[in-house]
Amino acid sequence: MLQALLENKTLSVEQLAEMFGVSKPTVRRDLKVLEEQGKIDTSYGCASARVDRPTEPLFSTRAVSLQAEKGAIARAAVEMIDEGDCVLLDAGTTVTKLAKLIADSNKSITVVTTAVNIACLVAPNKYVTTVLLGGILRDPNHSLIGEVAAKTLEQIHIRKAFVGAAGISKDAGITNFNMMEAELRRKIVTLSESFILLADHSKFGRKATVSFADISDVDVLISDSIPREYAALFEEMGTRLILAPVS
Repeated sequence: MLQALLENKTLSVEQLAEMFGVSKPTVRRDLKVLEEQGKIDTSYGCASARVDRPTEPLFSTRAVSLQAEKGAIARAAVEMIDEGDCVLLDAGTTVTKLAKLIADSNKSITVVTTAVNIACLVAPNKYVTTVLLGGILRDPNHSLIGEVAAKTLEQIHIRKAFVGAAGISKDAGITNFNMMEAELRRKIVTLSESFILLADHSKFGRKATVSFADISDVDVLISDSIPREYAALFEEMGTRLILAPVS
């Protein structure tokens, strides 16, 4: 409910009840708890999130930032994909760069994705079998979330999962902005044989709204530059580090 308010600014009790399939008294009770926690304001049957928390940049804004760095990371990532692999591509701008490289490759692989835009990129490639998880479309990130996506994921054996992040911090681990998206990413981390994190240098030391993995969960980290203290921490946890500097 809080995430819905963060994304929509203001919603009525009726809208929230319809959105979550619960009664209006249930919505009012939950809103009262959130208001007591100082996370929202309520007035005349409506609720709005307080804006003193980090907010998610638009996908279009992120897509044009650090393009060289994200491209270098994507080129290193595509080299990790072998013939016959079943890989998962999560939503995000760096992973989208990887999808574009896969779209132009001739490796026979299966691509499972949580992102509609990524499915559209790789599907025309005759060598790629594309699996798009079902679920609720989260338009700001082109991603699918919710129980349907999670249930579909449980039926597939993912060998390598390529996942992005909004932030990496020593205390919060790997974070992003959306609670339901984070819940699905936790399942991806748990079910995948190898969790490969794609993160440019700007993500280190940042903390977004919700954690979806610990630093110790990361099998491979690919970045254009890794701060020394984070490199030492990841290596201590047994993570393989791959540097992909901008050439």
